[in-house]
Amino acid sequence: MPKKNLRKVLPEISKHLMRHIVRGYLEGDGWVVLRTGRNELDIGFTGASKEFLEDLNDIISRENNITPGKVREKNKITPRGIKSVTYLLEYYSSRAYKISQWLYDNLSETDLYLNRKYMKYLDAKKLYQFLQSGHKKVREVQKREGRSIKEILDELHLEKNLNAVQIAPILGVHKSSIYRWLAESGIRYPTKRA
Repeated sequence: MPKKNLRKVLPEISKHLMRHIVRGYLEGDGWVVLRTGRNELDIGFTGASKEFLEDLNDIISRENNITPGKVREKNKITPRGIKSVTYLLEYYSSRAYKISQWLYDNLSETDLYLNRKYMKYLDAKKLYQFLQSGHKKVREVQKREGRSIKEILDELHLEKNLNAVQIAPILGVHKSSIYRWLAESGIRYPTKRA
């Protein structure tokens, strides 16, 4: 279709196909940026039609149960001196991550996607799993050891048969933290005290 970037509304399609349409639009006229220094994901769309991006915003917020983003206008002057107006729709942090999960999780072998943006999603997934993995001390230990707290505790408690008192100085934390992490990771459940 000529001048497809000026289209006013999204086409009427089945709900189960919507994430594929949105992913295609993101990969063609959007961006996925992982800002590791700020521990933040940024997903955005650009287009010449404000109405189209507003429709897209409604669909994305409804499908992901998030607050809508804001469509903003960007003006620029081309090298030939022509005024150009485009519109931007951006999502940050947890909203962006939720959208990326909707777009890229559970892809089948026949689904189409741009590998470059999919790889950014996988990097974001690692980061957000790390950020959601527990308290600051858990994240420090995981970062230092280069693996999840469950993997660390599996090795120390189950394979090497060390108890919490022995594990605590190895990881540089108090033994109460080790007891809590063992329980939270499902490796060892606390016993009731009499």
